[in-house]
Amino acid sequence: MRREAPRGRVVRPSRARPKLRSVPAASSRPPGRRNESRDGRTRKAAPLRRLGRALRSLCILALACGSLGAGSWAAWRAYEDNGFLALQEVSVTGNRLWDRAALIEKAGVDLGVKLPSMRVSAIESSLRSLPGLADVEVRRILPSRLEIRVSEMEPVAMGFDKGWRGLAPDGSELPGLDPEGSEVPIIERLGALRAEERKGLAGFLESARKAHPELYRGFSRIALKGGEASIEVRGRRKKLLFDLSNKSLNSLEILQALISRHEVAWEKPGTVDLRVEGYAYVR
Repeated sequence: MRREAPRGRVVRPSRARPKLRSVPAASSRPPGRRNESRDGRTRKAAPLRRLGRALRSLCILALACGSLGAGSWAAWRAYEDNGFLALQEVSVTGNRLWDRAALIEKAGVDLGVKLPSMRVSAIESSLRSLPGLADVEVRRILPSRLEIRVSEMEPVAMGFDKGWRGLAPDGSELPGLDPEGSEVPIIERLGALRAEERKGLAGFLESARKAHPELYRGFSRIALKGGEASIEVRGRRKKLLFDLSNKSLNSLEILQALISRHEVAWEKPGTVDLRVEGYAYVR
């Protein structure tokens, strides 16, 4: 008997499907030549890229510097052309003997000059060269003012030398001293004295003013000759003789001792000779 296959089921012989693979196209170049060419182009292009970046940076820097320079030039021209920070006022304080105009002229400042361009140290040095100035201070006060402060020496005496002048403690002459109302002693023939004579007399008078102010206030008229000073006493008929080459302060101490002991009669005319150190001769 022949068997029959079950109905509804068809049995077919199995076929194996081939697997597909991706195969690169065949190339005529050897495998290593492509990589070598690409690396060579990269090495050649790298310096060019760096050079390009450097040139771009330089261009940007040049443009920035040009813009900054143009702006600075415009600002400088605006500063120079307008009145900003220009000197418009000069004030002088502390002067009693020196004239304000003389001090400003010696300072060498002009209105309209820019304050930042003024050298304060140079102005102070120029003013300190004037006789009789103890100290000088110059200040720039923004936006347009210059302040000059001076401190003058106190004159120890005065005399006539092409006008009335004061004698400063360092021997220099001070201008503008008025004899009216002044209590300093008067020096005869001040203009005829040599520089060393003025300096010696000024030092003696300054020491007398500090150490023996009462005696100094009694000095009236002074005549100097050959290093010897003849001093008249104010309101008295006495004359004092000093040798300025000696230690004159010792002579003043002797004179002070004689006055305290009433051994010198100021009401009577006479002379107290103190030219020999350590001695006093009353005539």
